[in-house]
Amino acid sequence: MSITPQSKAKALKLRSNRPDKELCSERGLCDTHYVHHGKEACAFLNRQISKLEEIAHGRSRNLNDENDLCFGVYQSMTEVRKKQPIEGAQWTGIVSLLVKC
Repeated sequence: MSITPQSKAKALKLRSNRPDKELCSERGLCDTHYVHHGKEACAFLNRQISKLEEIAHGRSRNLNDENDLCFGVYQSMTEVRKKQPIEGAQWTGIVSLLVKC
């Protein structure tokens, strides 16, 4: 049986300092034995947001576009609202409904 690099890596301890410190988005990679992939996968380390957006979406966000600044890279936008909101939902419950599907 061969040992893969990730099977030898140890996850960071809960509430320990993250490599990207105050920018950490708590995506969970550092909490697994895949922590060693963080250098390539973390958008904040090495300030590689534009590079990763280009790889994932074919372009990076346009910093002169208000929508790109707020929402990031997108193909199109759609606004939806439930006609009969879910009781207790933060807005109308559309995301909760989609998650149930």
